[in-house]
Amino acid sequence: MEEEIQKPKTRKAKPGERKLDILKALVDLLQSSKQKHITTKVLAAHLGLSEAALYRHFASKAQMYDALIAYVESAVFTAVNQIQQSNPSGMHQARMIATTLISLTRTNPGMVILMCGDFLTQEDERLQHRLNLLFSKLRTQLKQSLSLAVAQMEIFSDYDVQVRSELLFSLILGQWVSFSKGIQRTNTEPNSVDKLICTALGIRS
Repeated sequence: MEEEIQKPKTRKAKPGERKLDILKALVDLLQSSKQKHITTKVLAAHLGLSEAALYRHFASKAQMYDALIAYVESAVFTAVNQIQQSNPSGMHQARMIATTLISLTRTNPGMVILMCGDFLTQEDERLQHRLNLLFSKLRTQLKQSLSLAVAQMEIFSDYDVQVRSELLFSLILGQWVSFSKGIQRTNTEPNSVDKLICTALGIRS
């Protein structure tokens, strides 16, 4: 999760590796491009391939984005599951999940830009629907951790899990969108981010 997706080096790919190279290159372009629409021509040039070579691995650009969203979803939920398994405290889980997701603006900015969806506006609407499902799953994970915190009596029994999980997710998404749009954020230091998270959760930092 903490590893940045690096631009692939020029080399002869082994069987099965070219698809991953294409996806890595797409993330690289998402991160560096100032345009909101990346063509297969630009992607092919970035890789030193022909457009025909791209289509030997993916039937369409929408299929590339679909595979990339699947990759991002797998990476995100692997990290979330690891946090939940290694932290018995429900409240600590929620704080750690939020911290990890917000830190993607630093560790994996290409992922953040993809999840904000600007590059999907001219693509198959099914892709945005898939992102929405990913967000729904994240909300569910946050809600589960906060429900656990209530069950563990870490927080008062009338704690509004639904509202707090929505506030926390809104904070995460807001940090992502601010980053993707180049909006200057004043609270980027770990301590400041933790204070924002604790405010959303209604607890002391």
